[in-house]
Amino acid sequence: MFSTQLPRSDRRDMLKLLGGGVAAGAGVGFWNGAAYADGDHYDCIVAGGGMSGLFTAWRLSQQGRKVALFEASDRLGGRLLSVQLPGMDVNRAEIGGMRHTSHHRLVVAAVERFIGEEGVEDFDYQSAFSYLRGQRLAPDAGSADLPYFLNAQERAMVDAGDHLLEATIRPDLDAALAGDPALVNQGLWTYLLERRSNEGFNYMRDELGYYSILKNWNAADAIGFLGRAFHPDQAFYRLKNGFEALPHAIARDAMREGAEIHLSHPLSLVERNADDTFTVSMDGPDGAVMLSCDSLVLAMPKRSIEMLDPDCFFLSDPRFASSMHAITAGPLAKIHLAFDTAWWEELGIDGGKSITDLPIRQTYYWGKEADGQALLMASYHDGQAIDFWQGLTGGRRFNDADWAGDMKGPNGEPLAPSLIESLPASEAMVEEVLRQLKDSHGITGDMPRPYAATYKNWGEDPYGGGWYRWKVGENSARVMDHMRRPFADTRLHICGDAWSHDSGWVEGALATAEAMLVQDFGLPAFAEN
Repeated sequence: MFSTQLPRSDRRDMLKLLGGGVAAGAGVGFWNGAAYADGDHYDCIVAGGGMSGLFTAWRLSQQGRKVALFEASDRLGGRLLSVQLPGMDVNRAEIGGMRHTSHHRLVVAAVERFIGEEGVEDFDYQSAFSYLRGQRLAPDAGSADLPYFLNAQERAMVDAGDHLLEATIRPDLDAALAGDPALVNQGLWTYLLERRSNEGFNYMRDELGYYSILKNWNAADAIGFLGRAFHPDQAFYRLKNGFEALPHAIARDAMREGAEIHLSHPLSLVERNADDTFTVSMDGPDGAVMLSCDSLVLAMPKRSIEMLDPDCFFLSDPRFASSMHAITAGPLAKIHLAFDTAWWEELGIDGGKSITDLPIRQTYYWGKEADGQALLMASYHDGQAIDFWQGLTGGRRFNDADWAGDMKGPNGEPLAPSLIESLPASEAMVEEVLRQLKDSHGITGDMPRPYAATYKNWGEDPYGGGWYRWKVGENSARVMDHMRRPFADTRLHICGDAWSHDSGWVEGALATAEAMLVQDFGLPAFAEN
C-alpha cells in the first residue's frame, strides 16, 4: 500500500533527497515513510496533523515509542497555512496563523529548536490609519476626531492616550486570571456595557478589528485573553518562510525519530476494547483501515470530533458532551491579493495595517518583491463579516484560477491538490474587495487590479472555526483538565487550542499537548530539554 519500512538512517537520507519539505502536491507518499498492515498495533496513535498532533508525535517518538500520526487531509499544518503566490519569493500569504509573541514560551522554544533565530523576524504591524463610519482617522486621533458619541469619561481616556478597551478591563485583570466567579458567570459584552456607553462599546469593537472577541463569552477568560494580548512588555514575531514551516520541521524530526505520518486518513470510529486498548477505524486512500493502540490522542478541532461516527464510545458520555459544549467556535477568514506594484506606497503607506468597519475589517500591507510585486492581506475578518463574504464565494474563480497551479508551500514545495482547488477567490469577491479598498483608502482614480487572489474561511468543515470562546459560567480550568484525559480508566486524550486559554494561538495548541505529555505520559518538560 505504501513504501516499505526504512531504517532510520535511510529515512533521513530519503528526507534529504526530498529537500526536507512537505511535497503534498506529489501525493500522500511523500510523508508516508512506512507501511502498515491492517490490524497493526501501536503504542500511540495520533489523529490530527496540526501543531498539537505533530508536537505530540515528535515528543513520544523521541521516547522510543511506536507512534503513528494520521491526518484526514492531504497536507500537514492544520490552521497554519503559508503560501507563496505566483511571483512571490520573499513574501508568504499567511492564510492561517501568522505570528507569535515573546510570552509564548512553548512556541519560542519550538521555533528556536526547529527553525533557529535566523528564520525569525519582528512582526511590527502598527496601525497606518482607521476608516470608521466613513472617516479616515490617524492612529493618534483625539476624541474630537472620532465619529462616535462618546461620553465625557470615555473622551478623556482617549485624549489621555489610553486604549479604551485595555483601560476598561485593566482593573479586573488579576481577578480574571484568578478565575473570579463573578466574572466567570458574566459575559464580556455585559461587563463592558456596565462600564462604558453603547457608543463606547461600538467604538471599542470597531477599532479592535474583530467582531467576535467582544461577544458575550465568559468574562474571566475573555479579560485574561485580552490582557495577554495587550501586555505591554511583549514583542511580536513571525517566521520568514511562513508559520507553516514550523509544523513541517517538526514532522521531519518526528519521522527521523521513527514516527509514521500518513495523510488522507480521516478517522471515522473509535472503539474501546476489553483490555482498555483502542480499535481505530479510518478511511485510507486504498480503502478502510483498522488499527489498534494503547493510547489514542485526538489532536482535532471540536468540529472534527463532532463529525466522527456517533458510535464512538466517548460521544455518548454526558460529561464529555458537556465539555464539548463548553466552548463556542468563532470563524475567521482571510483574503489575500497579489499585485504587480505596491500601490499603497503612493498613499504614504509603507507597511503596517489599517482597520475599518467595512466588511474587509483589517488590511495588512505585507511587502514587496525585488521585481516590485507586492502582497496584500486585503481582508482579515470574522463575525458578521463572514456572512457577507460567504455570499460572494460562488461563480467564476478569479482569472479562471489559471495562476493557482503556480502557488507553492512555505519552502517552495508543491501545494496540496486540495488547496489548489479551494483557495482561489471568486471574481465577485475580488471586485467587492477592490471597491472597499478604494473606499477605505480614499482612491479617486482607477483601482489597480491583482493578478492572484485567495480566500479561506476557517469556519468551514472540518475546522469549524478559527478560534474558540468559553461560554459564560464554564470553569475553563476544570474543563481543560477533563478534556486532557476524559476517562480516568482509559488512555484517550484530547489536545489542541480549542480547550485552552490561548485559543487561536499556536501557544494554546502546544500548551494543551505539553500538559498531556507531562502529566499523563510522564515526559520531561519540553522547555527544559
